Amino acid sequence: MPLAIPRRKGRDWPPALPGRLIHEHAGVDVSASPAALPLDERLAAAAALVRPGPALGAWNPLPLARTCPVVLPASGPPPPAMRSRDGAQHPLQAIAEGWLVQLALPPLAGAALEPLAAPVAGAHWEVSPSVLDNGRVRAELDPLGRIARLCWDGVFADLAGPAVDPGDSTAAVVAVAEAGPVRARVTVQRDLPGGRLELAYVLHALDDHLLIAARWLGAGDCWLDHPTRVLSTGVDACERRWASLADAAGRGLAIAAGSPVEATTSEHGLRVRVGAATAYALAAPRRGRGLTLGQLAEHLAVPAQAGAGPIRPAVRLAEPVSLTPLWAARPEGWDGELLLAEQAGARTRTWLLADRSRGGECWKVDATGAPIARCPASPEGDGWQLDAEAGELLRVRWRLPAATTP
Repeated sequence: MPLAIPRRKGRDWPPALPGRLIHEHAGVDVSASPAALPLDERLAAAAALVRPGPALGAWNPLPLARTCPVVLPASGPPPPAMRSRDGAQHPLQAIAEGWLVQLALPPLAGAALEPLAAPVAGAHWEVSPSVLDNGRVRAELDPLGRIARLCWDGVFADLAGPAVDPGDSTAAVVAVAEAGPVRARVTVQRDLPGGRLELAYVLHALDDHLLIAARWLGAGDCWLDHPTRVLSTGVDACERRWASLADAAGRGLAIAAGSPVEATTSEHGLRVRVGAATAYALAAPRRGRGLTLGQLAEHLAVPAQAGAGPIRPAVRLAEPVSLTPLWAARPEGWDGELLLAEQAGARTRTWLLADRSRGGECWKVDATGAPIARCPASPEGDGWQLDAEAGELLRVRWRLPAATTP
C-alpha cells in the first residue's frame, strides 16, 4: 500500500519526500515501477529521440543552490540518460510517474535537458535488505529493519543503539523496492502489538541525507527512537521542521522535514512520532558544508519543477561569486525581490539577468522597501549590475516590461 504524504499547506508545491509526485488525497504507489527494456531496445529508442526539437526542462524555485531529484514527463521508452545544455550527463531511472533524474541547480535557475543514447556513470550503489549506500551515505539495517549503523562521507553517526526503532522486537519484512541508478528504496513492514508500521528508506544518488517515510496503522501512538551518545536536557514534544543533537565536535544526529513532524529530544536521543503519513530526513549535524538544517527542510518542502520544453525562469543570477541568496519574494507592485548576503568579506559584483529586462527597472531598497539607488543595466543589456560591499546585505526589487505579442 502506498505511503500518502499530505500536501504542505500554503504552498503551491507538494513535499518532495520521498522524491515522487504526491496527489492531494492519496499517495502514489511506486512499488510497481515499469520494468526496464532490454539495453539494445533502450539504446535504439534513445537514438530515435536524440533529434532537434523541444527539450525537457527543470527549474529550481528556491534561492538556494541544491541538488534536486526531478521527475520529467515521460514520452515513449525511457532513454538511458539525459544531458543538460552545459554538457553534464545524468543517469535516468524510469519510475511510475515518469523519468527520474537528479540535477545540481543554481539558485532560481533552470536547465534544459535532452536524451542521450548511451548510459553514463552514476553513483557507486550498494543496495540490499541490509545495506543502503550511495557512496556518501551508508545505512546498515538489522533484521528488524532498524538502522544499526549510519555514516556520512565515511564518518559514522554517534548512535547509542539502533535508530528508527519503535521499541519492539517483532519480526520485520524487509525488501528492496528500487535499486538505482538515481534512487534506491528499501521498505520495511512490521506488525507490532498495536498495529502495523510501514517504513521506506529512500536515498538519491547525490544526497548527503537519508529520507524516511513512515506510516502507522493502529491504535495509540507509535514513536521512533534515534538514540545518540550526545546528552540533552530534553525538549517537550512539539511540531518542528528540524532538530539536532550535536556536541562541540559535530558528533550526533539531526532530522529535517518538509512538513512539520512531532519530535522530542531527551537524554537518550531524538524521538519522532509516526502518524498516518510522516516523512523526514536523517542528516549529520551541519558543520559549515552544504545546506543548513533550515535550508534542508525547505529543500525537502519545495521540489524542483519540471515540464516538457525548456523551463527558463523570468530572472536568474549570473555566477554569484560571494553573494548568497537568502530569500526570494514578490512584493505588491513588483515582479520580484531578492535578499543577498556578501559572505566572503570583500567587495563583489554579479548580474541579475532577465529575458525581458530592456525597459524594466531594478532598485536597491531598504528594510521597508523604500528605493535607495537604481541598479545600472548590465553591459549586454540583458539584466542589471549588482554591486555589494564587504559583508553587505543587499535587497533588490525589479519590474519587467509587459510582454508583447509579435
